Amino acid sequence: MKQIIAKGVAGEAHRRRICDLISSLSPEKVWQVNVTPFVKKRTLPQNSYLHAVPLKMIADHTGHTVEDIKDYLLGEYAGWEVFEVLGSKRKRPIKRTSAMNAEEIGQFWDWIIAWAAENLGLLIPQPNEVIE
Repeated sequence: MKQIIAKGVAGEAHRRRICDLISSLSPEKVWQVNVTPFVKKRTLPQNSYLHAVPLKMIADHTGHTVEDIKDYLLGEYAGWEVFEVLGSKRKRPIKRTSAMNAEEIGQFWDWIIAWAAENLGLLIPQPNEVIE
């Protein structure tokens, strides 16, 4: 069972019901209960912007594919993992955008925008921003 509990007074009754549920669990069984803060997942518009604007602009500017640029920038941003395949060393980004939440994806694209300006002289607009 997965539950999201509202903050403040709105979630108080829900918190009490969950505490009652936990109290009612059979003491004859072993239970696993995980409680973590809610973090909003990245949104489809965020993902679309990332691929259609900054990654596409950099790919067009450099002649590389969007996926190659994405992998390179993810590695530079979050770090690289080195692994071996059939005796050949490879590297891949430690983190993928699919594992990022809404806040993290926003921080990543802010970093990309700054990186592109500094390293390529490329001005990339923020979402809903027009650069003339």
